Amino acid sequence: MKKFLSSLLFLLASHSFAASGEVELVFAIPSYTPTKIDADADSYFTVNFKPMLIIDKSNFELIKTNDVLAGNCVGWSTTEDKASHYESHCMIKDADGDTFLINSQRASAGGTPGTGKQQVKGIKGKYVGMSGTCTFKIKTVQNDGLYVAAFSNCQLQK
Repeated sequence: MKKFLSSLLFLLASHSFAASGEVELVFAIPSYTPTKIDADADSYFTVNFKPMLIIDKSNFELIKTNDVLAGNCVGWSTTEDKASHYESHCMIKDADGDTFLINSQRASAGGTPGTGKQQVKGIKGKYVGMSGTCTFKIKTVQNDGLYVAAFSNCQLQK
């Protein structure tokens, strides 16, 4: 009986620890055209975009290195009194339709390079209960349109 209870306690204890890990990913954002309004010295814009997410490195059990995910995002930016702020909210889906959210914020105008923070929240399928934070860096290139890449380093747990 003592051995049975010890085994049961061991199993319960081993399942109470949350899985956690680090994920490095790239948001590849195709050319897009924001809706922009300039009002005197201030400006405002909104944009809808559909990035592809490429998992560059992962030791988190739910997200594997070389996974490719699809996003559907809305972003907006304000520049008021020479201070800029950008936010975006993205629903990210894998090939199975399992979904999580990534919400981004940074203190620079949309469509420009900068760094910021992201919050991650699992909402459907295997990602339910997942959460975490990321730091990210934006790089842009202007060619026949504006192309954006966001490089994120995330700490995730479930």
